[in-house]
Amino acid sequence: VQFTLVPMLSALDGDSEEDWVAAVIRALRELALNPVVIAALLGAVAAAVSLELALPVRRLLDYLSRAALPCALFAIGVTVALRPLRSFGPEFPFIIFCKMILHPVLVLLVLNLMGGIEPLWIGTAVLMAAMPSAASVYVLAAKTDAYVDGASNAILVSTAVSLFTVTFLLYLVDQQLLPSGLF
Repeated sequence: VQFTLVPMLSALDGDSEEDWVAAVIRALRELALNPVVIAALLGAVAAAVSLELALPVRRLLDYLSRAALPCALFAIGVTVALRPLRSFGPEFPFIIFCKMILHPVLVLLVLNLMGGIEPLWIGTAVLMAAMPSAASVYVLAAKTDAYVDGASNAILVSTAVSLFTVTFLLYLVDQQLLPSGLF
């Protein structure tokens, strides 16, 4: 969702001299050429046709897939860590509050409102909502050259805050104290 909406919204932000049709076409072209989108589509097609790869190719892809996430996180982590903590605007505490507190509470409320969902899955969803800001936020901020310092700060600060919030939520889930029948 993030990798599709950000190019679209940045193309339509109104700061550009091009008309909205050209902006939409540019955004769709960017979307079609996005490696993440291409990989997801190729994976879906391969799964749909039950593509069987030769054993050496499968092993190579398996090794690469195991290494991809740690390498990407390391590279982005180094990039973010080398940026000094600065540019804390007045919106920054609100952003952290929304990501680390409001988002998990809203997920809890919506899932309770839906009803019929097992407490384990509610706890899992709330924990996922309480995770710190993803490195993809920084990648997209750098790509669009928008709020780069704020994005890197949000990753660092939300990761530090998550040490407490996620630990607390894990305790609540483990002790079955997370409300699952509010409505």
